[in-house]
Amino acid sequence: LFSPLPSWETTRKETLCSHLRIPDKLALPAMPPSIENSTTSPEKLGFRVAETLDDETVCKHWKLMWKEAGIPDSEFRMDFNERTKDFVNTARSNLQYRTFAAYGPDEELLASVSCQVWTGTMPNACVEAEFKVGTMWAVYTAPQHRKQGIATELVRNCINYWQSIGCQSAVLLYASDEGRRVYQRHGFVQDKMLLLDLPSAHPSVPNNNKTTFTVEAATSDSAVVLVHNWRKLWLENGKTTSALRKDFGAEAMAFIEKSKKELEFQAFLARDSDGNVIGSACCQTWSGPLPLVINERTFKLGSVWGVYVRPEARGKSIGKSLLRACTEYLTSIGCKRAITLASSDDSRLWLQHHGFSPSNAMSISFPVSPTTPVSPTTPEALSSAPLQLPRGVTKEAIKDVANEGAFGGTDLQTIAWLLRANTNQLRALQLEDRALDHLVQMQKKHGTWVDPQDNWFTRNLRRLGRGFDMEKLKDKEVLASKFDKLSVNYEAWTLGNRSCVEDWVGKIARARTAESSFGGDLHLLDVACGAGLMGHLLRLVGFKGLLTGVDISSGMVEEAQGRGCYDVLGVEDVREGVKVPAGSADIVLCTGAMELLQPHAALKEFYRVLAPGGELWASFQLDQTTSRMEGAAEGAVAREDAAESGPTSHQHVQGMSRADIEQCLAQCGFAVKTTEVSAAAFYTPSPLQDGSLLPVPYLFVQAAKSAAACKPASMH
Repeated sequence: LFSPLPSWETTRKETLCSHLRIPDKLALPAMPPSIENSTTSPEKLGFRVAETLDDETVCKHWKLMWKEAGIPDSEFRMDFNERTKDFVNTARSNLQYRTFAAYGPDEELLASVSCQVWTGTMPNACVEAEFKVGTMWAVYTAPQHRKQGIATELVRNCINYWQSIGCQSAVLLYASDEGRRVYQRHGFVQDKMLLLDLPSAHPSVPNNNKTTFTVEAATSDSAVVLVHNWRKLWLENGKTTSALRKDFGAEAMAFIEKSKKELEFQAFLARDSDGNVIGSACCQTWSGPLPLVINERTFKLGSVWGVYVRPEARGKSIGKSLLRACTEYLTSIGCKRAITLASSDDSRLWLQHHGFSPSNAMSISFPVSPTTPVSPTTPEALSSAPLQLPRGVTKEAIKDVANEGAFGGTDLQTIAWLLRANTNQLRALQLEDRALDHLVQMQKKHGTWVDPQDNWFTRNLRRLGRGFDMEKLKDKEVLASKFDKLSVNYEAWTLGNRSCVEDWVGKIARARTAESSFGGDLHLLDVACGAGLMGHLLRLVGFKGLLTGVDISSGMVEEAQGRGCYDVLGVEDVREGVKVPAGSADIVLCTGAMELLQPHAALKEFYRVLAPGGELWASFQLDQTTSRMEGAAEGAVAREDAAESGPTSHQHVQGMSRADIEQCLAQCGFAVKTTEVSAAAFYTPSPLQDGSLLPVPYLFVQAAKSAAACKPASMH
């Protein structure tokens, strides 16, 4: 690991550092009895868990290990001890850190090893029950006490501790043949962690007329596609969506942002000749699970992760070009070696073909022990369940619903979302009467029920007839502020106006689910997501892919966040374009917003972000004769006098004719697949402010991105 220092292999016998591998099989291990405080071997020595007071000795051993590796004092950071102690304190709080030590008759620590849960230079992707890895560092034995089996005993303590806290595997990097033999006796093997010396001579990428892709440094708008490809990489290598963290997207986005600030993060994108993203890779400086105490000029490693190419684009040297871009970047910032992980045997062989090797990495997987099935509604199961709880939903409420027979077999996360679903969403789900009645009772009991007949909208119906004037809301900040104020009452707005948009979205999503084409490898972009009602519904219907939502209003985005359904959320004005790379979304959803946008410009942007063959699900306000409705609070009986203008004309919001909608879609490169007309997609308060409502007609459209280029023509 520390080459080109020539003294490493010959002077240090029991040092090891740590990193990660992805094991082939992951399962909860057996829980063996602890031997942490054993004093039986070797003779006259004892073994115990080190205490906080021993941290000074850990620092001492950590420095002695490095010095024996050939590092001179001049290469240590000035704050060596402070860095080490800060790392230990953080790991003790967050990573189940523990030090095991050997002591003599006078209680002096003669040897020690530090171990913990691994965390490293890639986003955490899986729940702990599926992926929890142990690691160790600073294995040190005083020279006069070596070759007595002390290191062997310390490693055994670490292995038992890892298993006791639920690790399925552990990893390390050995420093000598003697160390390798110790780890082999414990079951460690060389596997899928690979290293590359830098700079490296890469095989050249063919440069001929058949090369139809480019590789470029990713910009700030690329994070979503990096997260999506990271997700697909795990799914393609055998993980199920239930194995992935519920906060997968948020965790990955936060990791990328932190790495940009602290670890010289850089990503690269591969694009086809049409500009669509067909591959990506990420790299940064290595900041593994050990204190970094050596000056960078001596010890600076790079990490490569998330190398992914779309299946249809493989076999064209795209992955090779992405890998080369990463290693060249790491070389340019002074890294001496690059570390990466093979996600499969095929990946390992491919990486080895490009110069990577197992080098001194080793890993161990622990045996799987049979477990007794536990009811998911026991206090223990609920407390440990990795749930994204919508705002206002408690685990006690989840237990109440789960214990009802009508919801037998329903997973806890879905129950959590059901508890926060409103009547429009529940209607779209087409639940059985028994299940619906029980759920409504539970919502009322636990305070998540919103009454569709008595809410903010119905109580303010006359006043809301004043509406808003889009002519005065063209300014971005003014429009955002308007929706910020509405955000906390937006759900009541959709209930009071009797929205049936949810019915159409639910129907089209159920059709995709029935076709098994709504899986975890898809990326759905919800444009003008509002308070997250449609994303919430999509999760309830069964969408398991990456869900991204953007809206001009920070208040709306905050409300959407509170539903616990979206992987990624952002405050963006679609009129200025969305920060999503071309060709990176499989579905774009936009409901209730096209009438507030310039349709042609918006559709061109949707075309840009969709992958080839991707779908647009959108609603368009129709320009046709409407009727006014009276008596909203008492059932809203239709009046015969038709409005002379559209129901929202007083707000300077106009619909489009069906012919214009279809022409606009065609000009922007979309082939219409299905359409549906709703004479009353929702009802808007009358400008007469008399408590009546006007039905707003919509044309719902499902369209596919066609091969035809988007034309520059405009619509008026």
